[in-house]
Amino acid sequence: AVEDAAEAVQLKARLEDAKNAADAACGAAASSASAAADAHRESASALETSINAELQAARAARDAAEARATEALASAHAYGKRAVDAETSVADAVQRAAEAEARLKALEEAMTGMSETGQAELAKLKSRLNDERKK
Repeated sequence: AVEDAAEAVQLKARLEDAKNAADAACGAAASSASAAADAHRESASALETSINAELQAARAARDAAEARATEALASAHAYGKRAVDAETSVADAVQRAAEAEARLKALEEAMTGMSETGQAELAKLKSRLNDERKK
């Protein structure tokens, strides 16, 4: 019976040692899991920071490209407006030249008519003068 009691005490001591070892292993596993979780959070935070920096750089590049495109579009519009203005000026000049040519032609016709009328009047006057001389 003493031997059984001694064996029971030894088994109890071994059980206590096993329990302590299991508690230690659980503690170590929990500590390791906590360290892994901390490392994972740090890695995720670093990745998030990196992604945010890349996103900001991409947005800045997009904004710069939009600004350049807007400037190019404004320049193209201005060039187009100048081209339309030049075309309008040319059309106006052609119209004015056509009007001036028409006025000149009308003036030439009027002068020709005046010249013919003047010559006819002169001929009449000469004829009267000759008639008066003959009298």
